Amino acid sequence: MPSLIQLKKRISSVTNIAKITKAMEMVAASKMRQAQIQALNSRHYSRKLDEILTKIASTIDTSQHPLLSSHAETDKEAIFIISTDRGLTGSLNANLFKTVENFQANHRADIYTVGRLAKEYAIKSDFDLVAAFEEIGDVISYETTQPASNLLIKEFLAGKYDKISIAYMDFVSTLSQVPRITQLLPIRQEDTTVTDDSSMKEYTFEPDAKSILDWLLPYFIEMKVYQSMLEARASEHSARMVAMKNASENAKELKGNLTLDFNRNRQANITNELADIVTAAMSLS
Repeated sequence: MPSLIQLKKRISSVTNIAKITKAMEMVAASKMRQAQIQALNSRHYSRKLDEILTKIASTIDTSQHPLLSSHAETDKEAIFIISTDRGLTGSLNANLFKTVENFQANHRADIYTVGRLAKEYAIKSDFDLVAAFEEIGDVISYETTQPASNLLIKEFLAGKYDKISIAYMDFVSTLSQVPRITQLLPIRQEDTTVTDDSSMKEYTFEPDAKSILDWLLPYFIEMKVYQSMLEARASEHSARMVAMKNASENAKELKGNLTLDFNRNRQANITNELADIVTAAMSLS
């Protein structure tokens, strides 16, 4: 059984840990709110753009732009993984990496990463890590995501890959984040077997299709990467806040149990001392 001194030290240690986790919870909550607002504000625009571009891709000749179809002479693939730079996010990164591992079992794609933990995971798993982007920052801007999206577009247009996918944690709510892997390039097409009016629309391009697509399609890819990073960042801060909240509650519970043990031991010591005093007094009498 631990001594009173040991219990007192453990209570003090747990109390300090609880203070740290509570402070981290408050910081994460503040960052979470900002990240959620940023992700949600651009989500509707990004998804509407995705919907429109997907319909356009299904109604035009894919030969009109190289981003609409693969021109690679190989079936090699790549996957762009978006993770966190730091831990203390519960099972967030573990769930993402498990999904990537299942994907890799069938594809064995080259790896591009954002986030220190994704880079370390790729190296540890002996995957082919081609490029790693780090230190994106807590506040993500469209400009900071462009180097990654431009590199992926460049590699695809060079014919290095037949397909490029993106893996990230999709923000659902503060308590729920879902790992997703979606195709980034070539831009996917809707199922054209549907014959409703919306799927059979014809599009007129002014001044011409090539001029519009040369600007619109790369922008679409850049926006998709940007929105994925926003979703991943909102998921990160949400998961960290919940993890720190749980840690604070566990520390509080542990402190209560240790305090109870401390009081029991102290009471037992007092009882033993009184018993010794009474025994000694009876012996003298």
